[in-house]
Amino acid sequence: MRKVSYNPKVPAEVRELLDYYDGISRELGDRFWSELSAALDAAGRHPTRYHFDSLGLGLRRCNLTDFPIHFLFRIFPVLRYKGVSNSSTFYTEIYKS
Repeated sequence: MRKVSYNPKVPAEVRELLDYYDGISRELGDRFWSELSAALDAAGRHPTRYHFDSLGLGLRRCNLTDFPIHFLFRIFPVLRYKGVSNSSTFYTEIYKS
């Protein structure tokens, strides 16, 4: 799975949406959180399965199924460095922005 990093505005926006759905019903808030978490996980695991947004900025779009919400994301190339330390092999992933 790729490393996921968020725009600094994301936590506040998600909190606002969660508060909105929780205000309707706790069950609805739980369903929203569950679907959002699953979508973020899926996008991190299989980012190329999502279509490009029409903005033309190289952003991919993931739509939630049961809520009128989507998020945009970008895939950054991963550089792998293989090194040896104390006779054990390790990998470090560096994300270019």
